[in-house]
Amino acid sequence: MNRRSVLVSIASVAAACMVSANAWAASSERPIRIIVPFAAGANSDVLTRMIAQRVTENGGPTFVIENRPGGGGTVGALAARKAEPDGYTLFAANSGTHAILPAIQNVPYDPQNDFVPVTPLFYFPHFLIVPERLPVKSAQDLVELSKNTPEGLTIGNQGIGTSGHLLGAMFEQATGGKFVHVPYTGGGGPMNIDVVAGRLDMVFSTYASLKQHADAGRVKFLAIASPERSAVAPEIPTLAEQGIPGVELDAWFGLVAPAGTPPEAIKKINEMFVNAANSPDIVERFKADGITVMTSTPEEFKNFIDREADRLKKAAEASNIRLN
Repeated sequence: MNRRSVLVSIASVAAACMVSANAWAASSERPIRIIVPFAAGANSDVLTRMIAQRVTENGGPTFVIENRPGGGGTVGALAARKAEPDGYTLFAANSGTHAILPAIQNVPYDPQNDFVPVTPLFYFPHFLIVPERLPVKSAQDLVELSKNTPEGLTIGNQGIGTSGHLLGAMFEQATGGKFVHVPYTGGGGPMNIDVVAGRLDMVFSTYASLKQHADAGRVKFLAIASPERSAVAPEIPTLAEQGIPGVELDAWFGLVAPAGTPPEAIKKINEMFVNAANSPDIVERFKADGITVMTSTPEEFKNFIDREADRLKKAAEASNIRLN
């Protein structure tokens, strides 16, 4: 091949790359699919739809939400991994699919290498909640009660491998308390019903799910399992403030794309979702339910995922949690 042929070939490749990079922006009428690994109507599904709708209202593309529940989120993640990396498929990644599950079991995808981070969207903390009948006023009171209860105290969780399961194990490891773990199926609903009724001694759950029962005097919020107090409930101290550091796990949600998605598409999608999520009315609406909007650059989101994955892997190992 002569020098002229080489130059022509190089120019052709460069032109093709430019077309590829610009094709996404030029096809704005094509809807973008967001694979959500939870059932339609789940809290994270509703919130993701709300932000995507605001992107559209702001002049962005339309979105098709494809719910792929199952396997704690692995079914949806696998579908997203196999999708064409053309900028028209996104995955609603979360702390479960990209940090907790990979820390405790083998998953059919590589959270770090099979996806390109776009931006986080929001997170909500977990609160340590007990039924009103328990004679405790703090997390330390609860630990002492567990140690003085021959059979231990029951701690519910949303299922094996969930954030509630890992948090409960971390709490037990950090305090030396005596707890009996009770996994539920069907998410947090049945678990929350039982703690309200007094059939469970404690749970880690969300603010919105049990606030009305706290207001009615049926349950008590003892602590928040987060680095900082919540803006919506600043009177509730952190576990660290009560002498139990390191037991922290916020449920976070964000967008990633299949590896190989054009950088130009990632950049544009990031800009659209960061702008939409930070709309003042969305921020305030989320805040009322104890949910915080959280956005960043793709690079910052990648670093965040890597840190969380490493931290929770160490926590799972320390608590001896492994499913396979």
